[in-house]
Amino acid sequence: MGGEKINQRIDNPRPLSSNMPPPPAYQEKSQDTKLWGVVIFGLIGATATTYAVRQLRRTADELVDYCKFNQVSINVERRIWN
Repeated sequence: MGGEKINQRIDNPRPLSSNMPPPPAYQEKSQDTKLWGVVIFGLIGATATTYAVRQLRRTADELVDYCKFNQVSINVERRIWN
């Protein structure tokens, strides 16, 4: 009776008079696509890490050179004033 139509609408929210085809069934992504995603993600990560480590080493080298230079100039000043 009338109650059956109400239950059908709750279970299936699409209108009964719809001429639209049903949505396509979910298709699983292929393993190749996932593999390429992992490869590209790893490549980007490795590139970013390499760049960051190079910058860190340059900064550390500059800091060491700066400290060595200041140590030499301090020693020279001590010799001059003594």
